[in-house]
Amino acid sequence: MRGLLHGIFIVIVINLVNSEDSRRLMISSVKRYGVDHFQFVEDLSLCEFEIRYLNGKYSWPFGPILASAYRQRVNLIVYQKCLQLVPHRNQFSKYRRITTFILADLVDPGYADDIVLVYKGEKMQAKLTQNRVKGIVINRYTGEFSKLTGEAQLTAAEEKKGPQLRAVTVQHYYKKHGKEEQLPKIIYSNFQIYLQMWQLKGISDAYKQIFVENSTVLTAQYVYSLTEEVLGIYLLQLSGDLSEILQALSLSTLVNGVNRFGVRWVSSPTCSALIKLTSDNVYLSHVTWAPYTSMLRVLKHYNFPWNVRGKDTQQVPGYAITFSSYPSTISSIDDFYVISSKLVTIETTIGNSNDNLWAIVRDGASSSVLEPFRVMAANRLADNGHEWVSYFRQRNSGTYNNQWMVFDAKLYSPGDKTLNKGLLTVAEQLPGIVKAEDVTHVLEQQTYWPSYNLAYFPVIYNLSGMPEKRAKYGDWFDYQKTARANIFRRDHVKVESMATMHRLMRYNDFTHDEYSKCACNPPYTAENGISARSDLNAPNGTYPISAFEYRIHGGTDVKLVDFTLIHQMNMVATSGPTYDDLPPFEWSKLPVPVPRPHMHPNKWMFKPIMTNFPDYTVTPQVKLPTLLKVFPEPA
Repeated sequence: MRGLLHGIFIVIVINLVNSEDSRRLMISSVKRYGVDHFQFVEDLSLCEFEIRYLNGKYSWPFGPILASAYRQRVNLIVYQKCLQLVPHRNQFSKYRRITTFILADLVDPGYADDIVLVYKGEKMQAKLTQNRVKGIVINRYTGEFSKLTGEAQLTAAEEKKGPQLRAVTVQHYYKKHGKEEQLPKIIYSNFQIYLQMWQLKGISDAYKQIFVENSTVLTAQYVYSLTEEVLGIYLLQLSGDLSEILQALSLSTLVNGVNRFGVRWVSSPTCSALIKLTSDNVYLSHVTWAPYTSMLRVLKHYNFPWNVRGKDTQQVPGYAITFSSYPSTISSIDDFYVISSKLVTIETTIGNSNDNLWAIVRDGASSSVLEPFRVMAANRLADNGHEWVSYFRQRNSGTYNNQWMVFDAKLYSPGDKTLNKGLLTVAEQLPGIVKAEDVTHVLEQQTYWPSYNLAYFPVIYNLSGMPEKRAKYGDWFDYQKTARANIFRRDHVKVESMATMHRLMRYNDFTHDEYSKCACNPPYTAENGISARSDLNAPNGTYPISAFEYRIHGGTDVKLVDFTLIHQMNMVATSGPTYDDLPPFEWSKLPVPVPRPHMHPNKWMFKPIMTNFPDYTVTPQVKLPTLLKVFPEPA
C-alpha cells in the first residue's frame, strides 16, 4: 500500500476463507488475549456496520468478518460476530509505522459465486482505506485537473474529445459480457476482467457509501454503471495508462499540466528492476520511480479462489497474489507481483515516443482492454511465462507500454548450474505489437537481468522512437550505454545476500559516480542512479534533458524477494526515497517550497519491513510485519 499511513507501507490481506476458520480464529484470540481485553463499541464502526448489515437483516450469504488495524500492542473490540483490533496510539512512534490488515472471512466459494465474493471483499478494503483514497485524490487530481476533465468545463478546442476520453477509458475498453448465464461461454480472460469490474464496483460503492440490500441486485447491468464513473475510482486504476491515453487523444493541456506541487497530473511510473543469480539463490527486486506526491502506498495480499470461467470450472493458478499497490487500486501499477503459481511478474516502463503509433490506440479503442486489467487476468490465469504472454497480449490497448519480466520459480532450484528453459520470459509492448521471448539463456550467461526503461528487443526499441532520441541526446537513450545499464553491469557482482541486493537497488551516489555525470551545470544529475533523487538536482541548473532537471520525483520504494520469499509469498519492502548515501527526503527542506501532501509525514526515513502473509492465511495468530535489522545502518 502505497503512500503510507504516516509514511510507511500499509499492509492489507483479503483472504476468502470459510466461516469455521473465522470462528476458530476468534476463539483463539479470546484465549490468547483474555476476555478482559474485549470491549464493546458504541459508534458505528466499519466492522460493526458490516455485521449488522450481513447477519440476517438482509439476504447477503456471508459469515463473520475479521478486520484488524493495529501497530504493536492491541485491544480487541468485539461486536456481535465482529472482531476488530484497535491500535494503541503510542506504539511505533519512532518509525511511524502503521500496519493495517483485512481478513475478509466470506463464505465457502461453493455457496456464493465469484461475483458476490469479489464485490464484498473489495468493498471492505475500500472502507478501511477510504481516508487514504481521499488523500491520493487530493494529492494528484484536485484543482485544475478535475476542472479540465469535467466534460462541461473542457476548453472549446477539447470539447469534442471529452466523450472520446470517456469512451477510451471505460466504455470501449470494458467488454460487455451480456447476461450472467452466458458468462461461462466467454473466453477465460474476459471472465477475469469481468470480475475486476466487480472489484471496482465494490470499491466505488464503498467510497460513495452505497449499500446494496440484496445480492440479487448484483447483475451485469449494475456493474455497467461504472461507465458513468470514469472520473471516480476507475481513474485511480489508470495511473500508468492515462498519460498515453491523453497523448493519443492529443489533449495537450492535460498531458502537460501540473498540480499545486509542481508535479504533472499524469505520468507513467519509470522504474528500475533487477533479477540476480548467485551461487545458491536468486533475487528479484523493483524500485518505483514516481512523483513523491504518490507516496501513499499499500502492500496487498489477495487470496481469491476464483474459478477460470465461473462456477463448476477449475480454480485459477494465480488465486493468491502479493503485490505493491495503492489505496483502492486492484492492480500494482508499479508493477511487482508474487503469485501462488510461483510466478513473479515485474515491469519497467519503456513508453512510446513514436507519435505515428497513437493512431493504433485511437482506432483500436473499441476492441482493446487497458493494461492493468490484462495484467491481472494474466497473473491469475497463467501457470508459466508462455501462458502469461498469451493472455497479456490479447486486446493490446497500446497504453502503459512496458517491458515485462515473468520469472517462473517452479523451474529454478538454488545452486543450478544450468537453467531450465522458460525460467525467464520477457515481453515488451507498444501500440499494435507485443514482442516476447524466452531469455533464460541471457540470464544464465550474464547471471543478471536488468531493466531500466529502455526496450531490449531491437524491433521494439526502434518502433518506440528511441533511435531518434539517441541521435539527438546521446548515450542516455542507448540500451547498452545508458547510466543504469553501466551501473548494473559494474555492480551486480556485489550482490551476495538480501542486504547487498537491497543496497544496490537503493544506490545513488550521484555527486561521485562517474555514470551520474552529464553535460550539465552542476556536472551531474541525481536521475542517474538505480534509485533516482531528482529533488536533489539544482533548481537553477542547466540540463540537456528534461529528466535530468530538478523535480519532486525519484525512487519511492524498493521491493525485494528471494527464492524462499517467493514460495512464502512474502517480500521485503522499504518506503520512501533512498537515504543510504544521501540525506533523507523532507518536504520542509525542498529548495522550492510546496505544501506538504495530504497524509504525508515531513521526513521520509523508514526502515525495511518483511511481510509474513502466510501467518495470516494458515494460522490464527496475527503478527506484525518484521522490521528487518539484518541490513546495516547507513553511515
